[in-house]
Amino acid sequence: MLVTDELSVVRTLRAVSQCGNQSCLNGGQCVDDVDNQTFTCVCSSQFTGTNCQTGQHNTHTAIIFVIFIIYFITIFVIIFITAVVD
Repeated sequence: MLVTDELSVVRTLRAVSQCGNQSCLNGGQCVDDVDNQTFTCVCSSQFTGTNCQTGQHNTHTAIIFVIFIIYFITIFVIIFITAVVD
């Protein structure tokens, strides 16, 4: 029984060290695969990749930013044309 307990402790330590050595980035949660001595990162919705290293673009924010820029360019052009006409 003692040998089985020691083997269990060794497997647990290996699993912990897998997450410790290969930590997930950007708040990803490390999940151990004790049998294969590997890990998997569970990434938040904003990141992808083996270690959650790749950020995904937020399309909604980009569209709002572009609309904002177009609005101010339009205002600038209207002011410029009004100044030139007068």
